Amino acid sequence: MTFPQPRLQTFLYAGFAAALLGSTVFFALPFAEASTAQNGNNVTIGLSTIVRGACSISAVADPQAANIDLSTTQSNLAIATVTESCNNNGYTVSVSSENGVTKGQPALVGSALNGSMNYTVVYGGAPVNFSGGQATAFDTSATLPLTRRQVGIGFVGNPNLPSDSYVDVLTFTIAGK
Repeated sequence: MTFPQPRLQTFLYAGFAAALLGSTVFFALPFAEASTAQNGNNVTIGLSTIVRGACSISAVADPQAANIDLSTTQSNLAIATVTESCNNNGYTVSVSSENGVTKGQPALVGSALNGSMNYTVVYGGAPVNFSGGQATAFDTSATLPLTRRQVGIGFVGNPNLPSDSYVDVLTFTIAGK
């Protein structure tokens, strides 16, 4: 069984194209620009689109991040590698410390005895300055499609800390400009 082919008619109206299939379907698409040729041999259609900004961030923890020796002083102990990607004209990576919100600075806090040890954060080789548990780790006006940065921590070792499990959570956030 064969079906009759629907007729396709195209109408151009000041910035809009409309197509009528048979007599039942109608749709309109905006065109940036349309022109008709003087001799009927050429037609030009201008196209435009928008590429939306997209930023992402991910992290892979280093194995030593799960078992840090707090008795030995460290200046930049690697704890993770962060991968940033952003197609905007610039972006900011911020970091917050869960314990830093109450302590003012990042701190490893004991879960049972509430002992604590302040520490510093190093992001991509640069120290991060916290205020109220929050900080800007990296800020750029460049477009950097895929960048990896090492996260490190530093602290003065304390062999006299009470026996306990010491934890903190660092949260990294990326935002396009």
